[in-house]
Amino acid sequence: CLINGTAPINRKLLVNPNTGESYPVGVWVAQWAAAEATSYMVGILIEEMLGFNVTYSFGPGTPDGYYAIAGCSDPNNKSHRGCVEGQVSYQHVFTEAWLAGYESTWNAVQKFQNAPKALTSMGYSGFISTYFTQRELDTAYATEGLALDFWTAFDSTWNQPWNYFDNPSVVNRSEILPCSQSNFYEDNIMRQYLTWSGDTAGVITQPDGSLIGNCQDGYFWQAPACRGNIANCIVYFTGGKGYSLTETMQKAAKWNMPLAVGIGATWSDFVSLPSKHKSLFYWWVPDPTFLEMDPVKSAFPDYDKQAWANGDQTTASSSMPIHKVVSRDLSSLSPRLEMFVDNFIIDMGSLNKILKDQISSGDDWKSVACGWLQNNQETWQKWLPDESTCFPTLGMYNTITDEFVPDRSNKDGLVCRACPSGTYSVQISDDDGPTYICQACPPGTSQSSGAS
Repeated sequence: CLINGTAPINRKLLVNPNTGESYPVGVWVAQWAAAEATSYMVGILIEEMLGFNVTYSFGPGTPDGYYAIAGCSDPNNKSHRGCVEGQVSYQHVFTEAWLAGYESTWNAVQKFQNAPKALTSMGYSGFISTYFTQRELDTAYATEGLALDFWTAFDSTWNQPWNYFDNPSVVNRSEILPCSQSNFYEDNIMRQYLTWSGDTAGVITQPDGSLIGNCQDGYFWQAPACRGNIANCIVYFTGGKGYSLTETMQKAAKWNMPLAVGIGATWSDFVSLPSKHKSLFYWWVPDPTFLEMDPVKSAFPDYDKQAWANGDQTTASSSMPIHKVVSRDLSSLSPRLEMFVDNFIIDMGSLNKILKDQISSGDDWKSVACGWLQNNQETWQKWLPDESTCFPTLGMYNTITDEFVPDRSNKDGLVCRACPSGTYSVQISDDDGPTYICQACPPGTSQSSGAS
């Protein structure tokens, strides 16, 4: 991929210091767009700039990645992950790990001897919200100065936001999941909505006392602001069985938003409906599904942690941390490799460009990642560890003068080498941060072997 990359024949393996076993760096690839893009970016740089052989393994979700990095032999098997205490992990790097929402799994794997380790943020956070397109925003603002990117613009007491969106009458019902097959028929979800909204007309009490959503046509739930007047309802689309249904219903009731909430009958329906209709829709970032529609997020009052803990979801949802996760032993296998992964940080704008490039080109993710790396050397060069940054058991060595050196005032030819017998590795700090030098053992002491 890269002009100055290490040729495959010259790439090395990790060497386990305890068993002497050699193996490639394992990069775990979660199977969604942002994870595939960043995994291959990391993998290519590990191969070509750090000079290691890399293997890629795949899994569908964040929990599977946790188990893989912990060394479990069958991480995608939910019934039996193949976890054995003390086993060697052949998976070492996992990008795009969504820490929020999987706390119980993370806490479980932290009990393992080879518990995975979370490094720094990817450089961006995940977010779930209500979106619509730039087209509607521009039209409303040009027509009457209505700023639809704030929740107040959807308050039907003062505004008529339905003028800029479609209503349910134009939506093909075959593309909408019947309410009876969705979370609208889940008692706990509807009960939570009723508790925080007081909207008794928005639910129906069944003979057994359970609650279901009041979908007047069997497909769309109408918020109080437009209930009984479907022409003034704005279609809102979500997916699955009703992603974030409680939150959407609560916000519609609290902020007097005239929403008609419908659920795509299939995933492809959910993906296509926002492009067919002027609508609001559920979405999360980073993700390429609706990127080409130039989506705009509707801002709500700032996230209230205590309110959400109590079940009140009428403020904005919280951002979700996304981190890199590495194997517990990576720092001993290759501290420079772990430092590189820790340094890997990319902003949301750059990531979105990569995701768009894949959509427009149709290329596989490794090719797309390679293309970005070829055009952005100035960015990724900063992720690579300084060759003069050494770690315990090593010291700075000048390959030009063929000697160990006490500082890095001149970086030309500096590398890290194991400290020889009679010396030991000592940390120093300078303007470039911490590193290690080899220093002679004090009189009367000795090291029985090098790399101490």
